[in-house]
Amino acid sequence: SLILSSIIFYQFARDALIERSFHQLKSIRETKKKQLTDFFEFQMSLVQVLSQSPAIQQAFAKYDSAYFSGVDSELYTQTNIKYNPYLATIKETYGLYDLFLVNLDGDIIYTVVHEPDFATNLIHGPYSDQNIASAFIAGQKGTAVVDFDHYAPSLGQPASFVASPIKIKGEMVGVLI
Repeated sequence: SLILSSIIFYQFARDALIERSFHQLKSIRETKKKQLTDFFEFQMSLVQVLSQSPAIQQAFAKYDSAYFSGVDSELYTQTNIKYNPYLATIKETYGLYDLFLVNLDGDIIYTVVHEPDFATNLIHGPYSDQNIASAFIAGQKGTAVVDFDHYAPSLGQPASFVASPIKIKGEMVGVLI
């Protein structure tokens, strides 16, 4: 009778521990899900607000003009001297890996980090099959996030992108990623 009571008590205790562990794991899962949702909602809001800011619009217009003179031109260098500190501060302040300005032709006309994707084309260039190209396309339609994937210019590290259209006087001119 003592053995039977011990076995029954053990089974009840084991079942209670399993159920408690299950509820803890479920709670942790829900907390992590909320954290991820909040993170991506913040990133989307941030990129949307930035894409609408006069400073980003002005920087975009200057970089877009300078880009066609060449990224090694004096005009591009002067534009970079003026706007790069501000854009780099945004990147650092918000903990972004990089910040991209992309014109409607798909040219990456500016990045803070200048990885191999800088000055390439997202429509016909070497990274047109990467998720940043998907972000560019989605970003023309509105603020969007694309899922993580291995990103070749960052040595294959997983990267996700958030994009939003840049409009000047109501006309879309490019995409902030």
